[in-house]
Amino acid sequence: PLRPKTAVLPGRMRTAEAVCTTAWPGSGRDSAAESATVSAGGEALLQLKQAGVRLACTTNKELRHTERVLAVTGLDGFFDLVIGGDSLAEKKPHRSVLEHVMRTLQCSAERTAHVGDSSIDVQAARNAGVGAWVVPYGYNGGKPIETAEPDHVFPGLLDVAQYALAQ
Repeated sequence: PLRPKTAVLPGRMRTAEAVCTTAWPGSGRDSAAESATVSAGGEALLQLKQAGVRLACTTNKELRHTERVLAVTGLDGFFDLVIGGDSLAEKKPHRSVLEHVMRTLQCSAERTAHVGDSSIDVQAARNAGVGAWVVPYGYNGGKPIETAEPDHVFPGLLDVAQYALAQ
């Protein structure tokens, strides 16, 4: 299981099938902080990708905007699947979005975690029966992400990668 509150043992994702992420590695902070965040996000995605973890980017933003942001930040090559808010009939938090990811990437819910930065991401993970992991930066309507009661809060995406790949 990917839910740290229910039965977490380090290393349980060693052969993870998928990590879906909507936690943008830049959240509009000052350019130096944003640049460092993008760099750390790229390193995290690289570690996961090199370990064979399938990666999807799911967002409610328009697909064309999402693809542009990923290209400009140099993160576009890491994802096996990119889904924008206009890609499917439903948007997050509807369970069909993450179910589509799992079907497309041939992953099971038990071996999938959704990494996000908002209560909508936590709700989407819950609705699809996957782990609800979050980072504390990004947009969450001004509320601390902990109020959404995710399975795990990570300081950043590098921490997500280290946790997912721990032995």
